[in-house]
Amino acid sequence: VTLKSDLMSPEALWAMGRIGTAAVSPDGKQVVYQVSYYSVKENKSHTVLYIIHSAKVGKTIVKPVLLTSDGKSESDPSWIDGGKKIAFLRDGQLWRMNADGTGRVKLTNSKIDIEGYKFSPDGSKVILIKSLPYHESIKENPKDLPLATGRVVTDLNYRHWDHYVESVAHPFVANVNGDKVGDGDDILNGELYECPMAPFGGI
Repeated sequence: VTLKSDLMSPEALWAMGRIGTAAVSPDGKQVVYQVSYYSVKENKSHTVLYIIHSAKVGKTIVKPVLLTSDGKSESDPSWIDGGKKIAFLRDGQLWRMNADGTGRVKLTNSKIDIEGYKFSPDGSKVILIKSLPYHESIKENPKDLPLATGRVVTDLNYRHWDHYVESVAHPFVANVNGDKVGDGDDILNGELYECPMAPFGGI
């Protein structure tokens, strides 16, 4: 979107990047953060990561550096390894990279998309947030009724705000073994509770 006026308009709002998750390095000198940009034409967003020094260098303010180098979205950055590395989410998996964006390593190969995470203080374990199916859905057996949109509701918790509840978030605790992180163990296995809770729950 190219802005041709300094007046506030819907086009101006769409052109603005939305700043999301931010994390300050352990030494307080750098901040890594995510920004989402929206395309009206493509009807989707693209989230990228930036890093910036949090202090002035002389009389010059250092400009932020773009860490995301392709069209894939990257989000939820955090500092690990004592501030030497940055963890983040990409394509539903947990990744790690150096603070300058190099040395990218995919840590997980989860069959279920990872929606959030948090490392233990010593870095030996990590909580992975994944959404699991909530009850059965007619979508799972479409052969006899391929065009059906009906629902059979047997639970009061069938809708949340603007969507039907078809999945619930569960925390999985996984071990960190160098460049590999396993699927982890569901600490709410067999429970219909969700953790973190929608829509604003975090870890």
